[in-house]
Amino acid sequence: MTSLPRSIATLAWFLGAALFLSGCSSAPIVNPSFDVSVERAEAVLAELRGSPEASRRPVLLVGGYFDPLGGEIASMNDELKANFGADAVLRKRYFMFSDFDRLRDQLIEAVDERFGPGDDPNRTAPVDAVALSMGGLVLRYAAVPSEGRRSLNLRRLYTVGTPHRGAAWATGISPDKLVRDMKAGSAFLIELESARSASEYELVPYVRLGDAVVGEENTSPPGVPVVWVDNLPWQRAHANAMRDPRIQADILLRLRGLPPLSAEPRTPLPE
Repeated sequence: MTSLPRSIATLAWFLGAALFLSGCSSAPIVNPSFDVSVERAEAVLAELRGSPEASRRPVLLVGGYFDPLGGEIASMNDELKANFGADAVLRKRYFMFSDFDRLRDQLIEAVDERFGPGDDPNRTAPVDAVALSMGGLVLRYAAVPSEGRRSLNLRRLYTVGTPHRGAAWATGISPDKLVRDMKAGSAFLIELESARSASEYELVPYVRLGDAVVGEENTSPPGVPVVWVDNLPWQRAHANAMRDPRIQADILLRLRGLPPLSAEPRTPLPE
């Protein structure tokens, strides 16, 4: 049998790899409790941008692992600033080779510097927060009261693709403590979960189907249903999730105290 010309074989390989990385499927899966088209979500975003308002609290936007330029949260950053003004939004970006204690301290220091120390000597000024992936763990950890250290006064937290129960890719041996702590069953995650019952903030987790980096089932704490949507064609389900207009619109509506696009009760993840 004659083999394909090398150029055609190469093209076929790249197309196959692109389909694999995009996580797209031939038949989209619709979430009955979040049955919203991209077009409708984009229309909602445009309407919100056209009627900005003052935020009740400052909003933190915290990025994920290995995104020092904040490219994966840049679109959401623009939407938050258009809705609430640049002065009300603080963006934090992270790279690698650090630990959660250091990231926690850096976040609290940045909040104090930007919005003032607040009235409580043990906590920062009240804030809401939106986070991609690892950023959600940083925020949860910063909100845990700790003797001798100030904590984040977190009121509402919206996480997207956050490894609340561990990340699927965080397996094996890693030189980075951040990765080791994001492994399912790590002492860090156990400590974080044990402190959740005493937390005062509202937590709403989101995920796009096909998230092989974290694993869809890992993106919400035990007992907290996740808000999910199908992935979009030619996109990475995990890294590009914060760019999804459906997720952006739902979060922005919640931040503004308006009815979200998603409904309750939340439909469980598909089998």
